[in-house]
Amino acid sequence: MLRVGRRAYRRRGVGVAIKWRRFEREQRPDHEPTDGALSYETWGTVMAATVREAIRELLQQTVTTIDTLLEASDRELAKPSSHGCAQGKDVWALLTNDIDHEKIHTGQILEGRYESRITASPMERLVAEWLVERARLIGSMVGLTDEQFNSETAPGEWTYRVIAKHVLALEQDSLKTIAADQAARATTQPAR
Repeated sequence: MLRVGRRAYRRRGVGVAIKWRRFEREQRPDHEPTDGALSYETWGTVMAATVREAIRELLQQTVTTIDTLLEASDRELAKPSSHGCAQGKDVWALLTNDIDHEKIHTGQILEGRYESRITASPMERLVAEWLVERARLIGSMVGLTDEQFNSETAPGEWTYRVIAKHVLALEQDSLKTIAADQAARATTQPAR
């Protein structure tokens, strides 16, 4: 599976690198060409220096992107886009290419970790899997109106809102329990 992902990345990666160099020349002709490495300065932003800061930055941008896209109507998807990644097409093409772009680079990161033998710890793996499930939960609510959100999922069942609150409350309770258990263990362990 990684081999398939790697080939797919390399095939598309070449085109991305060529487009990037062309974009870099057009936007900053005085800028020295790169060796193929992407210059974040060209985009006007620098990624955070630590993994946790980068994760927070990506999560904050996720919220911004969700808000922006949900404020737009479905009709916007058929409008032409001037962004290079839309490939002369519409906003739908731009956004689906953005999704594919993220998948490509996710594969690149996973491949890099695999080849470098950077394996996540059990807790890191749990956090990563939890984040995927949180994204699925949020995704399952996208498109509900506020009225639907406050209605029962089926007659006599919980509302969508109650389900979301239940998930949130259970998570908060779990974190409090973990903290309390850690504190209790710290006070009962003999001093070294």
